[in-house]
Amino acid sequence: MTADLYDRQYRKIVELMVLPQNGEKTFETGGVRILLRRSGDDVSAFDVSDGRHRTPKELPVETRDGWVWVCVETCTDS
Repeated sequence: MTADLYDRQYRKIVELMVLPQNGEKTFETGGVRILLRRSGDDVSAFDVSDGRHRTPKELPVETRDGWVWVCVETCTDS
């Protein structure tokens, strides 16, 4: 159920099928720039807000009901 993702501080970002296969796309939400990388049905998320070309911080990500959800802030596991 998606309500638990909201409760855990995840944000609904984009439909999985909108992301290019074996590619990446950048989104902004809540003042944070997020880079999503897709490989098949697997998605990785990175905080690229600082733009300083450092190794970006990887963020927790879940795909549910065809949507990509990313934890931008401190998230809970339950």
